[in-house]
Amino acid sequence: MTLVIGAGTAPVRAAARFMPITLFLAGQAFELEVIEVMSAAFVAACDALHLKISDPAARFVAEKVIALAQRGIRDPDVLRTMTLKEFGLSDESPSVAPSE
Repeated sequence: MTLVIGAGTAPVRAAARFMPITLFLAGQAFELEVIEVMSAAFVAACDALHLKISDPAARFVAEKVIALAQRGIRDPDVLRTMTLKEFGLSDESPSVAPSE
């Protein structure tokens, strides 16, 4: 099954699961399984960066995950790791803590 997410459409609910990456897929088509993988990587990368999905900076994370998935990467752990590397972090690096 391929889902096409269009701008201005209602949020897509696939099998009653919320897939947060869909908020950033306007006009792009991906297989349902790929959207699930991208969502898992997106949430994990945002967690590592201490970002909420609603944070405006989360859009940059989503764009990196989507770009990497478009290149054929389908493993959520690899997507997360490569996304973090795009932001100058690695799995060995301490995650970015918010300034207080």
